Amino acid sequence: MERKTQIDLDTLICFINTHEKCNSIKKMFKKGPDPKYGFMWTDNNWWTDEESNALRIISNKVLSLDWDSSGYGFMMRLVQRTILDFDSTNDSTNDSTNDSTNDSTNDSTNDFKSTTNDGRQFAQSYLKTSLAMDMDDNNKKALKVASEKGFNTAATEMMKQAGGDYSRMRSMFG
Repeated sequence: MERKTQIDLDTLICFINTHEKCNSIKKMFKKGPDPKYGFMWTDNNWWTDEESNALRIISNKVLSLDWDSSGYGFMMRLVQRTILDFDSTNDSTNDSTNDSTNDSTNDSTNDFKSTTNDGRQFAQSYLKTSLAMDMDDNNKKALKVASEKGFNTAATEMMKQAGGDYSRMRSMFG
């Protein structure tokens, strides 16, 4: 179950990062649900139209990964915690950056999107977990590439190893 949780969390973060409504979804998670009710039971009056739409988008994705009932709330909180943790880490990193850097460096939405899409930091952290140690050799190699060159490069390498066949790549790399 721990493995499914991590895989699905990674899938959801990637989904958010590549979605055209990335900023709205992130904004909704930052606001969070009414503390009395949680994500599942918060009244629509709590959310703006933009947040309500973002909730619907991510809820459909969470449910499509078979996280329903209490699992839905669990996964929504994991995604929320990942986004909030990233922002708090990013805020402390941005405090020490030079103001002469690119303006997008100080925009936490852009940082979340680009850093998470690149994934090096995440892959480096993931390499230290017991889940990474239990991976087969193909996945360990792909994760090592991701930690050094980012997930886009890792995905390109995985597709090359699979001869350009997406189905084969998925079966090789899970």
